[in-house]
Amino acid sequence: HGVVDHLEKSLDVLVNLIAKVRDRVESSALSEEEKSGALIQLAEAEEKAKVLLGNLSSANFETAEEVKKSIKEVKDIWKDAQETQRSLVAQLMSKKTADLIEKHQILSARMQTMIDTLSGKGLNVTAMEEIHAKFEEHILKVEDDYKKVEDLRESGDKQAWRKAMQIVKDDLGESRRLLREFTRAQRDLKSSDDDADKQENETEDNSENNQDDSDNANSENNPNPENQTEVVDNEVAE
Repeated sequence: HGVVDHLEKSLDVLVNLIAKVRDRVESSALSEEEKSGALIQLAEAEEKAKVLLGNLSSANFETAEEVKKSIKEVKDIWKDAQETQRSLVAQLMSKKTADLIEKHQILSARMQTMIDTLSGKGLNVTAMEEIHAKFEEHILKVEDDYKKVEDLRESGDKQAWRKAMQIVKDDLGESRRLLREFTRAQRDLKSSDDDADKQENETEDNSENNQDDSDNANSENNPNPENQTEVVDNEVAE
C-alpha cells in the first residue's frame, strides 16, 4: 500500500527527530533531574512510534476505515511528539538564557574592576562609569523579562512565551551593544594614556639627548671634569 509506505516513512522521520532532541538534551547544561525527566518523555514517544511502526509493517488493511484509523494514530503520535519536542526545546533555551543572564553579573564585576584599575592610574573613567551604570540598570530589566519567560513557560501559553522570549533575545542584543560600547571607551582611554606615556617618554628622551649634547660640548671645551664645574660656578658667580 502506498499509504502504508508513506506512514512508515513519516514514523521513521519522527524516530530520527526524537533521537536528535535526545542528543541535545544529553549534551545540554540541564540538571541531572531535568535531563532524566526529559529523556523519559522522549523514550516514551520513541516507543510509541516504534510500536506503531511495527504494527504498520505487519498490517493487512482490508477496509478504508482501518487505513483512516492508522492515519489518525500516526497524526496523533506526531502531535504528541511535537508537543514534547517544543516543551524540551523551550526548556533548553530557558536554561541557556539563564546561564547568559548569570554571566551578566560576572561581566559587570569585571567592568567595575577595569574602571577601578584605570581610575587608580589617574585616568578619567567617567565615560566607562556611565556605560557601566546603564549596564547595571539593563541587568535588572533582563532579569525581569526572563522571569516572565519562565512564568509563561510553566503556564503553557506558547504564543505568549515566544513573544516574551523574543524580548529577552532583544535584551541580550542590547547587552552586547553596551559591552561593545564599554570596550571602545576602555580602548580609547588606554590609547590616550599610551599616547601620553609615549609623549612623556619622547620628552624624557629628548631631554636626555640634549643633556648628552651639552655634556659632549662641554667635554670638548673642557676635557677635565673639574674644569666643567669651575665653568658653571663662574657663570653663576657672574
